[in-house]
Amino acid sequence: MEIKTLVYGLYPRSERLRTGLSKWERGIIKDNEIEQLISDESKLFHDSCMAAGIELCGDPLFNWFDILRPLALSIEGVRLGALTRYKETNTFYRKPVIDRLGELRDIRLSVPLEDNPPLPMFHEQDHNYLYFLPGIHSFLEMSEINGNREGMADRMLEIYSEIIKMLSIKSLVIYEAQPHANLAIYEKLATNVYLVTTGKIDEWMFDNGGDNIHSIIADDPYEVERHCKIPGLKLVDSFNTKIEEDGLEKLKRYKDDFGELIVTSNDSLDFLPRAVADRKIAIMGSWGK
Repeated sequence: MEIKTLVYGLYPRSERLRTGLSKWERGIIKDNEIEQLISDESKLFHDSCMAAGIELCGDPLFNWFDILRPLALSIEGVRLGALTRYKETNTFYRKPVIDRLGELRDIRLSVPLEDNPPLPMFHEQDHNYLYFLPGIHSFLEMSEINGNREGMADRMLEIYSEIIKMLSIKSLVIYEAQPHANLAIYEKLATNVYLVTTGKIDEWMFDNGGDNIHSIIADDPYEVERHCKIPGLKLVDSFNTKIEEDGLEKLKRYKDDFGELIVTSNDSLDFLPRAVADRKIAIMGSWGK
């Protein structure tokens, strides 16, 4: 069985970057300076993942203050609302307030944002790089919607297609942070989607298709194997500082059933201290080797 490891979502910032962001928030350094620092740190992170043996390295989202904010601020008709607790953690996100889902702004440009480091949204790397977007179901569930929700999922799918076309995205991680999502919609996206799910997978989630998604990553890979090309397993705990020393032994139980398996974490590693997250990446990289 071939094991490929994936790192996605928000990653803990280095002390250098934390200091830089603090200076930016206080107006000591300018937008172009923090943008350059974020770009430099993103490259260092990507290089360290490659050196550790991580095959699939998502953008560390160093300029995202939460997993929804830059996307919310890039859609006309969406604004930031109140601070809201994220799941059962001690972290918070600014709840998007959706008055309407209007036009997508150009996310490639260096543009100041409200209460967030400036765009561009991503800092692309040369090899094994994956873009990131929150799940459509999660984005809507975690927002305050003024008016009728009907048709919003379809409009979000259009916006995601615009982003894919605008950035010429070949590979994309989508993280559904909320359970009970319609997963079939993602096969309509013209890119290789690595879909990280939350909660139990039920067949109704694929009622309208969904059998051609590149990869679906779940708590139980057997639940998704017939709906994707490469199933995946969430083996690394983003909320526990314990290092998964027994991870390779756990993976052996799947060796006779899968020719290829993608292994990742159950959420962003940003909930951990940077040193712990780095150690988890190191051991994940050893599984792939």
